Amino acid sequence: MGFNKKILGNSLEQIKVAVESPVHAYIFSGPPSFPSLTQEAHPQEVETLTPAPLLQTAAYEFCAQLFSAYGIEHEEGARKGLHVNISLISPEGRTFRVADASRVIDEVNSMPRKLKGESNIAPKKVVICDQFHTADESVATRLLKVIEEPPPSAILILLTEEKLPDTIVSRCYEINFSSAPSEVVRQYLSDEHEVPDEHIETLVDASGGDLGKANFLANSYERRLEIWGQLSDRSLGNDASYNGSAVISRVQLVKDFLDEMNESLSATHISEEALKRQKRKLRDTEIRFGLFILQRKYRQQLLNNSSGAKSSSDDLSNDNLNKDELNKSELKENNDRHLALIKKVERLTEASNQLERNPNESIFLTNLFYDLI
Repeated sequence: MGFNKKILGNSLEQIKVAVESPVHAYIFSGPPSFPSLTQEAHPQEVETLTPAPLLQTAAYEFCAQLFSAYGIEHEEGARKGLHVNISLISPEGRTFRVADASRVIDEVNSMPRKLKGESNIAPKKVVICDQFHTADESVATRLLKVIEEPPPSAILILLTEEKLPDTIVSRCYEINFSSAPSEVVRQYLSDEHEVPDEHIETLVDASGGDLGKANFLANSYERRLEIWGQLSDRSLGNDASYNGSAVISRVQLVKDFLDEMNESLSATHISEEALKRQKRKLRDTEIRFGLFILQRKYRQQLLNNSSGAKSSSDDLSNDNLNKDELNKSELKENNDRHLALIKKVERLTEASNQLERNPNESIFLTNLFYDLI
């Protein structure tokens, strides 16, 4: 339970209370997290590819305590998400759609497998719906009956990063999980990954208080920072050759890097369809980290620009120069630079939102890098 305990902290007590008197449906709500890279329908068939994010970790911990009556083997398997009576349903695309809802209904209605153990308790099937905040009204309508009255043998857990409609909330028991404090994430990265001081704050901020995401980003972090660092230097306009051909070369650089990161998934023994979804999710996660790095760079430039403007103004005052003409020129130049940096920060925020709409990767990156010139 070591890693789970670090991630969940005081929330473990909430899970314990929920397991003591289980109900038919739960909502596990919490902060945004990185996508799941675990097997989806039958995770017992493979090893976990990366540590599960916060809400999935919470759901697996619930299952571990629920199945602990059958013995340590069932408990530990459930804690990793590797159990015959756990089904994780992740969206086929970037949103939870009607097709995903149909998979949920099929899993809920399937009977749990009998478990060997000393317990006389009837086995339960736990169906976990990942990223349920991306579901639209048609999905909620389709699942309303199964959420309200699932078979006695099933427990439904909805994982969400946002408030769900009242029609759903009123039919479930909700548990909220908080982000880990920055000092906890910082200590974890220092102790478990030995991340040096000059990089640790970047990973702490990028993790958003999610130790699972911090753990994911800490692996190969130097390579990530190298790639996105190159892009941030170029896209700030520090190189006069940053033109159309340079944009194309930068797009290819990112795509090659994403392919490189995907290689770690290719040898896993999971279905081709599940592997394809997981690779896309990993690419999204890597791109989001890159957008974060670029935004961070531009924000620092904004701070430096503001400091430089103040310094120039002070110098002019101290030298008793004719400030009218000089001030106008410097203030205009500084103001133009400031507005350009603000536009780039806003463009990166827009790009992050665009990822939700499943854009073509090459076109998405090309348009972004052109706009950052």
